Amino acid sequence: LDGVPVAVKETVDVKGYFNNQGTRFLAGITGRSERDCISVARLKQAGAIIVGMTCMHEIGMGVSGCNIQDGGAHRNPHSLGHYAGGSSSGSASAVASGIVPIAVG
Repeated sequence: LDGVPVAVKETVDVKGYFNNQGTRFLAGITGRSERDCISVARLKQAGAIIVGMTCMHEIGMGVSGCNIQDGGAHRNPHSLGHYAGGSSSGSASAVASGIVPIAVG
């Protein structure tokens, strides 16, 4: 995976990034992650480059993928009239649009 860009869902710990679970409520409570979760640590060890966090349905509690705090619905890049859907809609949109070939979560 040397040099492969990877996006990570906002519910996964990545050192230095906020893990807000898709809600602003937790931003002041959780702060930035102090360490990587195991899957992210192993991706980094394999040479992957974490390029950022993806939006998600607030606290992962929904199927539409819509989160008004993160700009609304995460669209299907191949059909903008449709949602990407699911709590991992930001990761789905990032991969489907070709921004990254891999997303965690």
